[in-house]
Parts: sequence; C-alpha cells; structure tokens
Amino acid sequence: DEMAAIDYRKVTEIKVDQGSDQPTISISLDQKAENKETKVVLPQFPGGEAAMYKWICDNIKYPDTDAAKKIKDTVRTVVRFTVTAEGKITNIELIRSAELPEFNEETLRLAKSLPDFIPARKDGKPIEATYAIPVTYKAM
Repeated sequence: DEMAAIDYRKVTEIKVDQGSDQPTISISLDQKAENKETKVVLPQFPGGEAAMYKWICDNIKYPDTDAAKKIKDTVRTVVRFTVTAEGKITNIELIRSAELPEFNEETLRLAKSLPDFIPARKDGKPIEATYAIPVTYKAM
C-alpha cells in the first residue's frame, strides 16, 4: 500500500479546490528542474461530509451514566484513523480525549462502526490516507 507521503522540501505550490463534491489538493513538486504536479484527492465518506455528519448524528449515543448526565458544557473528542486503498477504516485512535472515559468509548465505538469510505487517490490511483473527525457531545 502506498501512503500519501510527500517530501515537503520539494513542494513548490499547493492548491486546494473545494468547488466539487470531493475536495482536491494539488501539490506541485520540484524534482530536479522538472516540475511535476501530484494530484491528491482526500478520502471521503459516501455522500460527502454533510452525509457523514448526518450519519454521526443518527448513530451517536450520548453516554447514559450519572457522571455524563452532570456535564454542563460540551465535551470534545477527535478520532483519527487510516482509510485503506480499499476504503476500509483501520488504526483507529483518539487524538483528543475527554476526561470521562464513557465519551471516549462512544467515539471509538462510532468510528469502528463507520461504513467504508471512498479511498484517497494520488494521480488517480487509490492510496491509503489518514483522516480525522471531531466528535462533540452537547450537555443534555
């Protein structure tokens, strides 16, 4: 599996196109006097980002513990994972965790139940890439 790794010292220009359903990042690399542009398309939830957040809202379960019920503010977590070249979700980890473990457990459960993604592409070829999702719990 090829990972989307780019030597930042060779980057001459980065363009971000968010005008389509699937955001695209074009990275121009200086490779010994010849300029080569590498087109990287980020991994995507089927149906796009709005569909992903709707899926999260439909599937999230606010922890049903006394401690969780006492929360007066919002609780933020961030989960990061790898989307394989086949679109499978692997290497799930919390990169921002909550003080109460029940929120962390729910964020991980949610990530493990995500449907397959549309994989990232580099120059048209599916590649493995990392993706992160913030998950915020609002006080009930």
